[in-house]
Amino acid sequence: GNVYGMQHDYENSEKFFNKALEFLDSTNKVKTAPILGNLGRLHNLQKEYMKAIEFNEKALSLYQEVGLENSRTFIELSTAHWGLGEKRESAKYLDSLIDIDNKNVLLNFSILPESAKRLYFATEEGDYWRYNSFVLENRDKFPSMNGRVYNYTVKNKGLLLKSNTAMRNAIYSSKDSSLIEAYDNWIVLKNQISEKYANGEDATALNNKADSLEGNLVKNSNEFSDFKKTQNIDWKQVQNSLKENEVAIEFTHFPLLNPDSSFVDFTNEIQYVALVINKSSKYPKMIPLFKEKQLEAVIGKFGGNNYSYINDIYGTQKKENKALYNLIWKPIEKQAEGAKKVFLSPSGLLHKVSFSAIAKSQNVYLCDAYDIEVKSSTGKITERGNHEPELNTASLFGGVDYDTENTDQKIWKYLDGTKAETEKINKILTKGKLDVNYYSSSEATEEKFKETAGNSDVLHIATHGFFYPDPNKVQEQAEDNTEYGEITFRGNQGYGVNSFVESRNPLMRSGLALAGANDVWSQQVKNDSLEDGVLTAEEVSNIDLRKTELVVMSACESGLGDIQGSEGVYGLQRSFKMAGVDFIIMSLWQ
Repeated sequence: GNVYGMQHDYENSEKFFNKALEFLDSTNKVKTAPILGNLGRLHNLQKEYMKAIEFNEKALSLYQEVGLENSRTFIELSTAHWGLGEKRESAKYLDSLIDIDNKNVLLNFSILPESAKRLYFATEEGDYWRYNSFVLENRDKFPSMNGRVYNYTVKNKGLLLKSNTAMRNAIYSSKDSSLIEAYDNWIVLKNQISEKYANGEDATALNNKADSLEGNLVKNSNEFSDFKKTQNIDWKQVQNSLKENEVAIEFTHFPLLNPDSSFVDFTNEIQYVALVINKSSKYPKMIPLFKEKQLEAVIGKFGGNNYSYINDIYGTQKKENKALYNLIWKPIEKQAEGAKKVFLSPSGLLHKVSFSAIAKSQNVYLCDAYDIEVKSSTGKITERGNHEPELNTASLFGGVDYDTENTDQKIWKYLDGTKAETEKINKILTKGKLDVNYYSSSEATEEKFKETAGNSDVLHIATHGFFYPDPNKVQEQAEDNTEYGEITFRGNQGYGVNSFVESRNPLMRSGLALAGANDVWSQQVKNDSLEDGVLTAEEVSNIDLRKTELVVMSACESGLGDIQGSEGVYGLQRSFKMAGVDFIIMSLWQ
């Protein structure tokens, strides 16, 4: 029945589903219900909506009798009522669908390792897209549904990151020595996996071992007390945390449902919307913005990040470019009227946009009109005031010598400005009575970073940063070394070793160059020391930085990474968050 259905041979599909029903005892509700649901889906595909409702209501009744919930049934009932123009009934079933999904995400995230969580959420994500499509079309008719979209957008952004961070915090706070030991062993495994990746070796066996150990850690730590708290944030809590002159903007993106497929399948068009809250909002306002291809037309898919590229997109003092403003900000501006401070959480390709640098008019940028604070999700606003940082220690890295006596090629050029920068900061922090570790020249090593980072309230790293796009999506092109004024941009991208440039792991394609980095980069082999001078995002994620309040990456492209669905950017920023850092300052370009 399913095979004929996939071939759009609905007559034969229906015939075989009915045969299947004949074989079953009518009391076998568990097996009868899904077949009835399949028949209902068949009728939806043929736009026979009344029959679709009849079969799916029977299926729903059987599921309820045996105490089961099947999300597919709610999808089909919603689709049928949508097709009949019965929007209120359609909305009712969509609400039930999202309730089931929210519950199942919490349940499954309490027992699964990260790799399985990622796969599991991918099976649920289409339900949220379906809900978004419906609400976008009916946002004024059912404004309360805008609130539900806001709530689960906040919940689902960085879902894996939040659950993993909660687990780490819970384990270290548990004072359970065996649990902490198991967690530390897992971190050792993760570091060994990073080592394998760096050497271009297969890490499958270690990955499987790490997944098994992680699964046990998830089950044995009470990490869900923290995680559940973050998953229960409501848009009203965000609103209550706002001041009168503040606004919160939650961006999200999703494929639109295809009306030609009876709202069963999605189109290839990715829609971006903004969900906006201010102090007087009765409900969040959903504002349609643009299709993804429109933003790609402005910023490109894999464009370089050199000086001329940035000027072309953001404009200059003499020549404005309002393309980003018209696309992203102009539709929102009325809702942000009167606001002095804007909290916003990007989504998808918006992670590649510097909102502060968007031009409103000639030489007037959004940062001139608003104090903009970027959040992983606007749910973070509810934590405001919970923690007053006490800054006592800082570690600075700058004026790094990337060569050793064995260096053949100088891939990473010495950055004179980073020496002056960190020397000035060292004086400022020392005057402010902070205990400062300052590493420069050949002392600014990866070993020193890993030794001191976890005990530093502030980390400032002035060096070369790198991000290489997914090799499956774009062929690497060598870029010329470009200088402008006092800024030296990263160049010679094509010389990076296979371990970094062509890695399938996005956290290995993003990192920072420290002392001796030229050796491993130019020789394409790992040197004899324990560390190779290239601090990857993968390595950062395995360091305990819960004590660190602020990381400043004064380094090219340190804000970039692979953009993966609602999880956001897989790169240095994610790794520092995984490690436990509260605030990050980073760069989107060279």
